[in-house]
Amino acid sequence: MIQPEQIAVVNQAINHVHERLSTPLTAEALAHHCRYSRHHFNRLFTAVTGESVYGFIKRQKLETGACLLMKYPQLSITDIASFLNYSSSNFSDAFFKQFGLRPNLVRKGQFSTPAKKTGHQILSQIINHNYGAKKIQHKGQRLRGTISIHDFPERILEYTRVIGPYCQLQSLWKQYISQHIPCDVSQPMPRFFGIAYNDPLVTQPEQLIYDLCTEVKTPKSLQWHRIPSGRYACYHFEGPFSELFEAYNEFMAFWLPTNITPYWGKACLESYAPCPTPGHVSLEICVPFERP
Repeated sequence: MIQPEQIAVVNQAINHVHERLSTPLTAEALAHHCRYSRHHFNRLFTAVTGESVYGFIKRQKLETGACLLMKYPQLSITDIASFLNYSSSNFSDAFFKQFGLRPNLVRKGQFSTPAKKTGHQILSQIINHNYGAKKIQHKGQRLRGTISIHDFPERILEYTRVIGPYCQLQSLWKQYISQHIPCDVSQPMPRFFGIAYNDPLVTQPEQLIYDLCTEVKTPKSLQWHRIPSGRYACYHFEGPFSELFEAYNEFMAFWLPTNITPYWGKACLESYAPCPTPGHVSLEICVPFERP
């Protein structure tokens, strides 16, 4: 049986990967970072995530590459490959093996599956099933007057990690918040944050990673983040949970690429506020901000 301490180690490894996508990560280096032998750590990592260490690292890099190809036309394929520690040719080959599409077709928005399938066409299937290719055309209509720039202090967040479809988050948040309401009514309500690591436009639903977080002064659990202070671009959304994904996608693909320096696949920080309307959410989607 996998122990909580072992799950915490695997989650620390996942955090390490996401923080260092631009470095030449290897399975051996990640095992060493977690103070395990490669063989033992790979078995543990696979038991928790369902993926090998090597497969997880490669998938995170290539999915980040897919997001950058679709959302940052000013970045060349060579730029993206270099950031992810690939040569252009190796990136194209690895991308094709992962998604069944060449990077240049993704850059052109050609996601339709050809009559004769080449590879798995995974990216085409995800996009057409979850959104439809037309969803990649962003109008940004709902963004007007909803974006602001804030300077955030350092925060300590304890988290519970879930892996699976983002559509389950509404019920998970309801359960999570009920478990973290103070028993003493005189105590203040804690602040809740979410961290989304993947874009459902390119990641299989069952592989999406998300952290439900509570801000604390001193962490008491094994699973916690130190979020550095800094300037963030924040998009305020309040409305039906069913509209959140589309609004999220507009912000990430319409506003960010034209207003800040390349957003290199960093996780989004969501700051939640009370919302009295049943079925609705009120939150700010916050990303590190740098002026061009």
